[in-house]
Amino acid sequence: MLRDESDEIVRCTLEDLAAMKAERIDTLHQRINEMCLDILRVLHEEFEGRDLTYPQKKEIAYRVHLLLDEQGLRPACLECSEPAILRANSRLDCGSFLFDHYVPDSDDTTKKRRTNHGCYMEFPLITALVNTPRRGRNNSTYSQRA
Repeated sequence: MLRDESDEIVRCTLEDLAAMKAERIDTLHQRINEMCLDILRVLHEEFEGRDLTYPQKKEIAYRVHLLLDEQGLRPACLECSEPAILRANSRLDCGSFLFDHYVPDSDDTTKKRRTNHGCYMEFPLITALVNTPRRGRNNSTYSQRA
């Protein structure tokens, strides 16, 4: 039982309480996601225009991955808007940022192939998307090894 503003006892069912808790959890989850996006904006402002080394880019990409992955989010690829993982590429002396993800195979749309988009010298402005399910061994929507 709960008390309302007039101090009268209000009867609630367990379903009502569960719905209230679920709603509260959804609200908290939304606030956490908003904080993640705020952190990404701050990171972009902090690193925009700065010369970063490959190890610095690698560490930043790793931290961004941890931050978003804990919330079930992935950065959106700037080229194709697919959920991706931000990575640092060491091919250039100072490294670069790229988006690593899967895209539909052009020959067989039921399969997906891995791709990398981008070669960003500066920290890219990231928008977050809900993470796609992990590939499974029996998941026919992804290409499987022979």
